[in-house]
Amino acid sequence: MGIDSIDEKEKLVMKLLEENKNFQEIAKAAHVSFSFISMVKKKMLGEDTTVNKRLSIPSQALKLFSEGKSLIEVTITLDRPISETRGYHSDFLRLKNMDYLVSLIEAHRDILPTVSKLINHVIQNPSTKNDLIIALELVYDINRLKSVKKTLEEKIEILNEAKNHLLNSKRRINQY
Repeated sequence: MGIDSIDEKEKLVMKLLEENKNFQEIAKAAHVSFSFISMVKKKMLGEDTTVNKRLSIPSQALKLFSEGKSLIEVTITLDRPISETRGYHSDFLRLKNMDYLVSLIEAHRDILPTVSKLINHVIQNPSTKNDLIIALELVYDINRLKSVKKTLEEKIEILNEAKNHLLNSKRRINQY
């Protein structure tokens, strides 16, 4: 039975319903089940013919994540603890074949806000590949740069002390 014959049966059932035929008469004339007649009747009346099945909490979470909802939105919507929602989010990412991302998130959860800011900055301020390589080299060199900064600050402090000493000496000389 192709789709056209289902459409034709549906039209026939509608016609018979409009003629106030009962389900038994319609089932016999159209060669359809009572549930098919009921579905057509609901469709005619504009009622929802889909089954309204209540999803489990994990399924609701997966559905919300697949709709692009954030962790906080899902946590609030489902009124669940954040730790539980994070677990559902990890499951969602694994189902989307993002296991590597899940392991990165779990291993570096404490620095995620900083990494997120960095990624957003790169996205909002497109740089060349060369700029990003230079920036990464600076990050790798950060401890040496911190040491250089500290040394320079100490030298500036020494120079400021020498300057103040010379200014005080000049004032004393000018007083005589």
